[in-house]
Amino acid sequence: MDGELFNELVQTIFRFRNASMGNYSNGNISMKEIFVLLKILEQGETNQNIFTVELQKRLSITKPAMSQLFNSLESKGFITRDIDKKDRRKVVLTLTENGQKIVEEKKKNAEKTMNEIITRFGEKNTRELIDIFNKFADTIDEIAEERKKKQVN
Repeated sequence: MDGELFNELVQTIFRFRNASMGNYSNGNISMKEIFVLLKILEQGETNQNIFTVELQKRLSITKPAMSQLFNSLESKGFITRDIDKKDRRKVVLTLTENGQKIVEEKKKNAEKTMNEIITRFGEKNTRELIDIFNKFADTIDEIAEERKKKQVN
């Protein structure tokens, strides 16, 4: 592999990550935490409970990482965790009033920023970028799956 191409790819990934993270997170909440809060909000809007296990699967996050996120969000007063009355093995996640406020604020900021990006970057370029990102993510997933299979054998 071309070393220069490798370096450019790594630098671009880090540049993109740093640029995108700076727009949505602040000292009080991380991008992952915002995403978790959004998922809890979306589920709540359908009047259905969201359980820790379901959220972990949807976000493809390890159990320890998910636990850390929940602990952080709970300590900041953004969520509550309660035992499900129907199935005591499950934990129900609920947004607090503060959690709802921060999600709405971040959601509005994100929509404003994304609309501005789409306007400046162009709809065609944005659609092409989405396609490329999805292909890139699929490639990463395929490689990870192949490596898992090799480790099992």
